[in-house]
Amino acid sequence: MLKSVRVLAVAAITVAAVTIPTGADASTPVVARTAVLAHSASVSTAVAPKKYPNCAALNKVYKHGVAKKKGVVDKTKGKRVTSYTVNLKVYNLNYRNLDRDRDGIACEMS
Repeated sequence: MLKSVRVLAVAAITVAAVTIPTGADASTPVVARTAVLAHSASVSTAVAPKKYPNCAALNKVYKHGVAKKKGVVDKTKGKRVTSYTVNLKVYNLNYRNLDRDRDGIACEMS
């Protein structure tokens, strides 16, 4: 699974209704109405899964760490991290070295 970064893209579309008159000046079409429609879409760019040498390097890309699945609970006595990224491929490449407490989240940071 690749990490997705969401970007808001806005596209403007101009719609024109053209009325063609049937009178004496039938060669000139008349634009009756113009509307501009805005459409937003999410575009994702992907970061390929890779093995990181340490948590500092992983946290530059995944700020709060990487979990193997959704709903994993951080083992801590303090405030639990819940804003980690879920990415099984990245977790599997890094958990042996970087998930020292074996809670299913590598390099968790609050």
